[in-house]
Amino acid sequence: MEFKACDLGEFSSRKGLETIEDELRYRAKKGDSYNIYLIVLPNALKTSYKKIKKICLVDLKLVSQIVTQFTLGRKEFNSIATKVLLQMAAKVGNTLWVPKPMESLRGVRIMLVGVDSTADKNSKGKIIGFCASLNESHTKYFSSTIVQDSSSTVLEKMKELMCRSIKAYTDENKYPPNEIVVLRDGCSAGEIRSIRESEVENSLEALKLIDSHISLTYIVIDKKVSQKFFGQYNGNACNPQAGTLVNTDLVSENYDFYLVSQFSMRGTTVPTYYKVIYSDSKLE
Repeated sequence: MEFKACDLGEFSSRKGLETIEDELRYRAKKGDSYNIYLIVLPNALKTSYKKIKKICLVDLKLVSQIVTQFTLGRKEFNSIATKVLLQMAAKVGNTLWVPKPMESLRGVRIMLVGVDSTADKNSKGKIIGFCASLNESHTKYFSSTIVQDSSSTVLEKMKELMCRSIKAYTDENKYPPNEIVVLRDGCSAGEIRSIRESEVENSLEALKLIDSHISLTYIVIDKKVSQKFFGQYNGNACNPQAGTLVNTDLVSENYDFYLVSQFSMRGTTVPTYYKVIYSDSKLE
């Protein structure tokens, strides 16, 4: 990995920001073939992180890693440097971790799809993100971001994005997936009916156009739940282990479940509720 150093000297926040922006625009126009730009911000510019990130990501389409002098000056330098390098390695396409495959799913070509939405602060619309895995280890992705004028969280271009993601999966592997599992976040309980009538139906239409043998499972995620689960250690209540799954008694449907995805050292672990609103999967 090649690094290019640029000493900006002493300057005010405004002048420093302009200098960095001019340097980035010059290199983008010049066509430098750097994989990633590492930008170390002086403490005087630490509040300009969002502005510089927007310039790199939105305006110039440059891959960047931004860190402040304050962060690099902390006592935990080795740990911080390791984490920064890991982030840089991931941003240029390297795989850092691979989930251990389940024996029961070996040979099953599964494409995982994540959909989430948030309010657009510049309008009354919504920003919806779509991401789909393209390989068996789920470490390569197709992604897209949609800005909708509508205040509805329902993804209006679901059919188009589903077709594009399946094509990307097929191009990557030379065959389509057997199963598609959609994890849908960013919607309320009152919007589930609209999600089912629009996104699920549009997804099924996309599958019919490409391959009617692909199965679909659509799961709505609810992270704002009141239920709490506890384990037991030496006779005392404790947080449950990561991976704890509850799919009996408390769930309303046969395939719904609660999952504790992480272990909390402090406080009380909050589980996530997964509500299966559609499934024609043949997996058991």
